[in-house]
Amino acid sequence: MIKSAHSGAGADYVTELMWCPGSAALLTCRFLRRDVGSLGWKWGETRYPVMSYLIPLGYSIVTYSVVWMTGLGGIKYQSAGAFSKFLGLGPMPRWVGMSLYFVLIATLGVVLNCAITLGEEIGWRGFLVPELATRTGFTATAVISGCIWALWHYPIILFADYNAGTGWYGLTAVTMNMVGLSFVLTWIRLKSETLWPAVLLHATSNRLIRHFFDP
Repeated sequence: MIKSAHSGAGADYVTELMWCPGSAALLTCRFLRRDVGSLGWKWGETRYPVMSYLIPLGYSIVTYSVVWMTGLGGIKYQSAGAFSKFLGLGPMPRWVGMSLYFVLIATLGVVLNCAITLGEEIGWRGFLVPELATRTGFTATAVISGCIWALWHYPIILFADYNAGTGWYGLTAVTMNMVGLSFVLTWIRLKSETLWPAVLLHATSNRLIRHFFDP
């Protein structure tokens, strides 16, 4: 990714990169002869996945609505036509095209993205967070895991195109976002005793922001 300066570059490098923490966690369990079941595979109580879906939806709607209403950013209406074209259903009203595209992203899009975010979450919230929690308190666990999560993104932010052209501002924004979000992910991982809510929250946030709200 760094050599090409592009996260796509003819191959889905992002998927491979996101599975590195999970692969490392699985190899560590094997090396330590630890049961991989300790990573939190059970489904747990349904209320936690529901919360994990609604939290990113909530902060996305609030954040982007504030940006649009204050004039800090505008809605690119040409995207509505692009959404309709993507669906392949021919000309339709903007709100219909945007609504249908949103439903697609918020359902199938999130499910498909879970297969990618699972790779990160096995490492961060499946292995790292529970390990830290046995040694430190909640706040320290959230901050330390959040900082490691953010630092892991730095090379592709600084040397590839994972910054939307924002440079150092993007670095600061990603750090604040990931450390802040780490408090939610740490809480829901430890409370639910399973990694699936973290996987779903991560996938919902990525899919809604990158594939709907940003466009």
